[in-house]
This record gives sequence, C-alpha cells and structure tokens, in this order.
Amino acid sequence: MKITNTFFTLLMLTIASCALSPQIIVINPELFVENSSVATKPVILRLDVVDGRSSEYIGKRGGVYESTSDISTDANMKASLERNLSSALNSLGYTVARKNETSDATLTVRINKIDYTVNKPKVLYTVETKVEIQAVCLKGSREFTGGYNAIRKKEFVKVPSMGQNETIVNEALAVALQSMLNDKDLFSFIDG
Repeated sequence: MKITNTFFTLLMLTIASCALSPQIIVINPELFVENSSVATKPVILRLDVVDGRSSEYIGKRGGVYESTSDISTDANMKASLERNLSSALNSLGYTVARKNETSDATLTVRINKIDYTVNKPKVLYTVETKVEIQAVCLKGSREFTGGYNAIRKKEFVKVPSMGQNETIVNEALAVALQSMLNDKDLFSFIDG
C-alpha cells in the first residue's frame, strides 16, 4: 500500500511539473477581411515576413516555478504568418507572388516585438501582451512605412494554461495585423 501511495504522489508531482514547464506558443492569428475587394487594379505583391526580435522568448507566465515559466513563440511563426497574410491579401484582391516570380511591389512585414507579462497585484493574474509590427512596401523607387501596435490585457484566477496563452498572444498579433490590413494609406500606395 505504501508503494502505491508513493507512486501516486510521484505521478501527481510529475504531472504538475509538466504543466509548469516552459511553453512554446504556436503562432496562427486569425485574420478577417471584408468580402469586398480593396484592390483597384491587379497588383502582384511579393510578401516577406521578418522576425526582427533577438529571440523567440516573449516572457514568463509567473506562478510558483518562476525558473521554468518561460514562454516562447514557435519556430514556424514566419511560415504561419506568411500563409495567413497571403490569404488575407488574396481576399483583398491582390496576388501574392510565389518564389522567384516577378512582382509589382514588395511588402515586408517585420515583427519587432511580442512581449508577455503577468502581474498579480491582488487576487487575479493580469496578463498583458504587447505586439509591434512594421510594414515596409517598396514599389519602384518609392517606399511606404507603417507601424502597427496592439496591447491585450486579460485577467485570470490562476496562471493561464498554454491554450489560453496561445489565444492571448494570437489575439494581440491579429489586432496589429488587422490594423495593417485596414491601413488605407498602405493600400493606396500599393495601388498607386
């Protein structure tokens, strides 16, 4: 009986420690565009997504085990963002060039910052996610640059789960990217 109790205790400790190990967030923000096409004439865009951050680390989720509470973005972030942005741009009436295909303009979307912080001033954990992106569009010898930011705050009774953290980070990214997709000046430049 003592062996069974010891085994059960060790099993519960193992499960608890796994739940608090470092988390890798899968980046896949949902982007929505209106059904009406924005493009005023056919434009082929070359899309590049650049991760301008120094590392994939975005913050710590807090809790009892601070040393193992790191949160990072997944290594496939660029590919996921390129896929989602390509789909959104296609929905807006633009054609995204394939590799080695000629284009009318180049749109570079640079992820400058994804920060994740947790504060527990009282009873609830307050999670804040900050995102900063930059869009640079080159068309011939002309250049357009726009900056887009988002801050998302949510409160939780306990430290958020990995799924909740993915949702929070992806929502913040989606808000910043939606700001870019809704930037009339950017798309006037592309169409001009």
